[in-house]
Amino acid sequence: MLREVTLDASMSEPSCGECVRLETFLKLAIVCYKVREMFHENGMLRGQLATMKDCLKTVEVELETHRDRVNKLTAEVDDYRRGASLSAIDMDNMRLVCVSCLFVNNTAIRDY
Repeated sequence: MLREVTLDASMSEPSCGECVRLETFLKLAIVCYKVREMFHENGMLRGQLATMKDCLKTVEVELETHRDRVNKLTAEVDDYRRGASLSAIDMDNMRLVCVSCLFVNNTAIRDY
């Protein structure tokens, strides 16, 4: 038990046993305070961790969405390139046919 200490000239100094008990009580109070601070910090850090996990999930979902979109656009570009390549081949074939027709036409006119 703690007793109330007042500053009175008639009082004697506390005994050695009382000093040891007071010192032990103060150390225990400090430990309790630190444990309470750590408990509070632990709760705060758990909240931050939960928030960060939610943010990470959101970012992962967005990343997957963007990856799918990029893959789709890449496939579309490949399709356009294939189509353009086929069109270029068709154009070259038509030019050859046109040149052949002109050659045949010119040969026919000369022979006539």
